[in-house]
Amino acid sequence: MEGPTARRALLAALAAAALVATPRPVAAARVPARAVRLGAPPAAPPARARRAPPAVACAARSDDVSSAPAPLGALGGARADAAYDRALAAASSSGLSIRPWAELWRALAADAGFVASFGRTAWKHDGHLAFAAGAFTMADLHARAAEYPAVFGAAAVKYNEAYLMRSFNPNVKASGRPGAWALDLPEGDDARIDPAAVADALSSSTVVLNSAGFFIAPLAAIALSMADAFELPVWLNMYLTRPGQLLSTQLHTDLQDVFVVQTQGRKRWRVYAPPDPSAAISSNPLARGKGLDALAESALDAPLIDTIMEPGQILYVPAGFPHTTSTAVPRADGARADGGAGGTSAAAAAAAATIAEPPSVHLTLGVDTHLWGLSYMRLREVALSRQRLSTLINGRQLPTSLDRAAYFALQHPLPVGMLAQRALANVRAADDADAADGGHRGGGAESAAGAQQRARAALANAIATQCASILLAVEPLRWAEHAADPTSLAVSLELPAAAARLLEHHARVMAACRALCQGGAAASGEPPLVRAQPLMGALDDAQQALADWADGRDESAPRAAAPSAGARADASAAVRATGGGEFAPAGGKGKVGKGKPSSAKGFGSR
Repeated sequence: MEGPTARRALLAALAAAALVATPRPVAAARVPARAVRLGAPPAAPPARARRAPPAVACAARSDDVSSAPAPLGALGGARADAAYDRALAAASSSGLSIRPWAELWRALAADAGFVASFGRTAWKHDGHLAFAAGAFTMADLHARAAEYPAVFGAAAVKYNEAYLMRSFNPNVKASGRPGAWALDLPEGDDARIDPAAVADALSSSTVVLNSAGFFIAPLAAIALSMADAFELPVWLNMYLTRPGQLLSTQLHTDLQDVFVVQTQGRKRWRVYAPPDPSAAISSNPLARGKGLDALAESALDAPLIDTIMEPGQILYVPAGFPHTTSTAVPRADGARADGGAGGTSAAAAAAAATIAEPPSVHLTLGVDTHLWGLSYMRLREVALSRQRLSTLINGRQLPTSLDRAAYFALQHPLPVGMLAQRALANVRAADDADAADGGHRGGGAESAAGAQQRARAALANAIATQCASILLAVEPLRWAEHAADPTSLAVSLELPAAAARLLEHHARVMAACRALCQGGAAASGEPPLVRAQPLMGALDDAQQALADWADGRDESAPRAAAPSAGARADASAAVRATGGGEFAPAGGKGKVGKGKPSSAKGFGSR
């Protein structure tokens, strides 16, 4: 099989990211992190939704958290156990039981089917998780308003056919860039959210409490429990909408993989497969429908999911999957929440405000691999920048010129945190075999100290060769001289070094995100902005440090001269030895293992 047909087949095997995957059978029992069954990622069949992983229901029935260790702790950010335990204890003292939340996220992280389909598959858990229903309501917001800085809260404002966000702090003004905010707070401005202002805004728009998981103690504990289980950066927002609102969120896509947890009221969600990026080449496929960009439903296929979320239900929407919401839904007694007018007039929507159904409150837990550059797209940019090569596709095209399969193959998250399970399976197997042979590579403390370094090197090599395989599929002519051997392309572009640098970046981002959640959960009494701003600055610093490294400005690790042919051969042998065949694409021969986003994302619309 050669030419375009082979390329399409390889892309389907590598990415399968654009469509929703067919359900894979997964055992109902929760699987410990180190006993996850391995298998190839699901292919991309017809666009339809997968049922929630059985781990969700299993976690909902369990009170045991101690038997579910966080996966791959050796390669995640080092968790400060004392700070983590203090934060969760503080949240528990506020009346929230964090144990079932932690069990839910850890069960998902240990579910082989969920991990394999992460970023590819939208699903809903139709059961009602008792601990999630009522976990945070409008009454809780009133009780905890003093914990939340007004600068992060916003109400949606319609501008022509677009929706922009207006902050509850008058000192935050809209910038000339649609959908973004410029923060210009006077020194010492520490205004907190006003529940009366929120109630007033709800009469005409959806209210968003951005970054609520860094400030409101019980929500911070929920976000922290997910970050600890997934070992991926998490950002928690809360959305409030009155009943009967015909359009509570316009059709749009997000940069995050989001878990929607409905805690009060009800809301209708429609989720679609991503459109082809080349149909709107100037738009960001992971931020469609935001600012002044319009995303028309007519450009999409039929919804993958069309459902009404009720308290205690969870919905998972991968990054780039368009979705829209409404609270004009049938009531439990059969009447419509739009006053019975069928949801077709503004008067009917206004009448809904008088209906005694509670407002919709849901939590959005966003997994931020794309925002923080933990994707093959960013790895490619970093490696090419280090080599002083163009980051345009084939040296001349925008990434959005690619078709859907190719684009989402590049945008797929790197195997870090819980996603590294398959990539590390070979490392564990090699260590087990070595131990069985009595080798143990030095034995004792020396062996333990070297295990993490070996695992990091193997993971970096696996990531590098997987990235090289994607590049060969996406840009076959540009890398034609390496067509028969992805490993040689990985060595030529020094992809293992770039992958190792991104593993360091992941650890740095995780440390800051954990600290933000821990500080919010602990509720120390320190002014929230005073506590949070240095940590948000640390996230920006991590982004800048990675950009500097990509540009060769990292003085601590100067760029080496181009290696000789012999050195390249040695490096290639090393990559082959540890590259990890667990990522081999179907039919493939090789082993496969811009801009600076700002942490001020909390100031803008998600």
